[in-house]
Amino acid sequence: MGFSSYLCSVDKSSIPAWPYAGRDIEESEVVLVLPDDTTINGIYDGYQRINNDGDMEELSNVIPAAMIKRMRYTKEQADDYYNFCKIVKKRNYTGQKYADLEYAKNCPMQGYFYEKEYDVTQPHDVNETQSNLAFLAQNKEALEKMNNGSEV
Repeated sequence: MGFSSYLCSVDKSSIPAWPYAGRDIEESEVVLVLPDDTTINGIYDGYQRINNDGDMEELSNVIPAAMIKRMRYTKEQADDYYNFCKIVKKRNYTGQKYADLEYAKNCPMQGYFYEKEYDVTQPHDVNETQSNLAFLAQNKEALEKMNNGSEV
């Protein structure tokens, strides 16, 4: 898995990849809640890892292990771990159990590609982003003409 991030399972705000995104470290402090209700606390780095006091916890290791143990998944089923991630910004974590949380959605900006004024503390509307991307894809030619000063 390459560079990516999530939206918080509680408030849907973007989890910045620290230190790359240049945002406050507090916004990258997370709690990963595993299917067996154990948790891993630390700083999310954008490469599917959480820095837990110097130990780099790979999501590709800890989530599948918990899926196999708790949910009785096979190793092949657990390879789809990315869709079973429940990750919460530390400021939003109040002891929730795995079953109480929504699956974390992918952050469309990958925890890094923010516009300067983008507020990572606010909920992100995934549907709005998908709608905007679809509009841009459908109207690419018209937008290019506008940017070049041509008539549409």
